[in-house]
Amino acid sequence: MIDLYTITSNLPSRRAVNFLNEHGIEFREHPISRTGTKIDLNDLKQMLAASENGVDGLLSHQSSSYLALTQHHNLDEMPLHELLSFIHDDATLLHFPIIFDYQHHLLQTGFSINEVRTFIPRQTREAEFSKLLKALNDTDAS
Repeated sequence: MIDLYTITSNLPSRRAVNFLNEHGIEFREHPISRTGTKIDLNDLKQMLAASENGVDGLLSHQSSSYLALTQHHNLDEMPLHELLSFIHDDATLLHFPIIFDYQHHLLQTGFSINEVRTFIPRQTREAEFSKLLKALNDTDAS
């Protein structure tokens, strides 16, 4: 099962929900807000472990919260537990949506139509690819 962390009024979050629904992919949506629901620290640590770029891959470098944080703190020198605490307290530091498959340790932040296809089951992707190849072969034969 895939966990989808979304934030209100975020177009990429809505696109992720639509994509997963359109492809029949089961997921649990976790709406996150600045003042309400937060991401559990253990979940943040698991996401961090699955991130190819570490904390940098989770952060939204364009958010006002990130800019404010970097004005007052050097993130390269900040202890990890302290940075995770900041993220836990202010989810707008994160790049939403966050799509995470805990079982396979697959993580995507933001929405990219090419990268989100990773979450389509392999069998389905192979069937789509075979169908595409067949259509191309039929076109070439004509």
